[in-house]
Formats: sequence, structure tokens, C-alpha cells
Amino acid sequence: MIDIVCFKWGPKFGPEYVNNLYHAIQKYVTVPHRFICYTDDPTDVECETREFLVDLPVWWYIIGLTNPEHEHNDKLVYMDLDTIITGNIDHIIGLDKPFATISDFGWLSGLQTAYIMWNKEIRDAVWKYFTSKYEPKDYPNLDCDYTQWGGTNQFLEECMGVVRINKNPRPALTDFIEPPEVIRLQDEFPNECVSYKAQSLATVRTLPDTVNMVFFHGKPQPHEVDHTWPADNWIKEHWC
Repeated sequence: MIDIVCFKWGPKFGPEYVNNLYHAIQKYVTVPHRFICYTDDPTDVECETREFLVDLPVWWYIIGLTNPEHEHNDKLVYMDLDTIITGNIDHIIGLDKPFATISDFGWLSGLQTAYIMWNKEIRDAVWKYFTSKYEPKDYPNLDCDYTQWGGTNQFLEECMGVVRINKNPRPALTDFIEPPEVIRLQDEFPNECVSYKAQSLATVRTLPDTVNMVFFHGKPQPHEVDHTWPADNWIKEHWC
């Protein structure tokens, strides 16, 4: 059983974002799974919801998901709410690896936390590193600048020894486990996992058959796409 999770915090995303992703997962994932949304407001959310266990600022709860008190199944997949699923992704979420994520679409050497798959061993090690580096009194001051220059992206790079924002090639997880190979979806599944901005999909009326996941990762968000743009055609088909 795979746990597929997202989170909705504050006013940035309405319940329709959770429900649209949930419906897409129900349509395009056939392997055994459960879909969970962590939220401070479950109103009108149609899937299973849970409360946040730790008071972490905004998207730092992506890292907070590694807290073993969540009692997730061995394989956990996190996705940002502004991800659109357009085809079957059984082979992606079912990838037989302990860890996978995506390259930063704006700087491919780095990592981006819009999608992370990790098993329990990796999550436990990440949580140990996180709690060794930060105390609860530090949480309010964690870097939440909405850019590629820090925050959770940098923290994940530190864990895995990926040099980009992080400058240390030694994986921080080395203190706890043998660090895993860093699997990036763009390399493992070429042309299947794409960026709305990097691939200029605003001008595309029909997506290539190879595409199964579209990451928006910032502006515009799916509901902000101008309805006169060609992309409105495939967004209406898959994001509902």
C-alpha cells in the first residue's frame, strides 16, 4: 500500500485543488494506495484529511511528513497541489527505489520538493537530520522565501549531497544511514514529467501522449491560466 499525500495550509489553495488532485489519482493510479491531505481546514475536502502534527511554516511540512509519528506506510509519495496528472502513473509512484524526486526545472542540477517519494528508512533519517539541525524554537525562522534559493529545496539537497544551493557534496544522511541514489523523475521517465513553464505549455493545445504529470510550481497556478490560451484545452480535460 502506497500513501499519496498533499497538504493544504492557509488560503493559498482552496478545496478544489485537493479534490482535483484526488480525483486524478483515483483515475490514473490503479495500484493499492490511500490518498491523504494534511490541512488546517478540511471543509469541502473529499478525501481523508488529517491535522498537522508539528507547527512548521508553510511548505516546510513537506519535510515534516518524515516525522515517524505520522505512521505512514513504508512508501510515501508527496505531491504539490498544483500538479496535474494526465495519464497513468502506476510505474512512477510504484518505482522500486528508496528515494525519488524531481530536478529543479529552473536549474536542473538542483532538486525540487514538488514531488518526493521516500521509504520509511529514508524518511526516518531525514527526520533525524532535521531535528538535529533545528529545534522547535527555530521553526518560525525557517527560510520560506518563495524562490529557488533556499528553503526545502536546499534542505533536501543537503540530505542527499546534491550541490547547487547546497555547497557540501557530503550527504547529511551519511550520519544516519547509507545515503540512497538520487533518482530524478525527468531522467528516469523522459518526457513524462514536465513543467508548465519550462516546456512552454501555455501555447500547447494538446499534450504529447508521453506526458503523464505537469508541474506548475509557482505562477501561474492552474486556475489562473487565461481561458483564451491553447493550454486551457488540456487543463479543462485533466484538472477537474
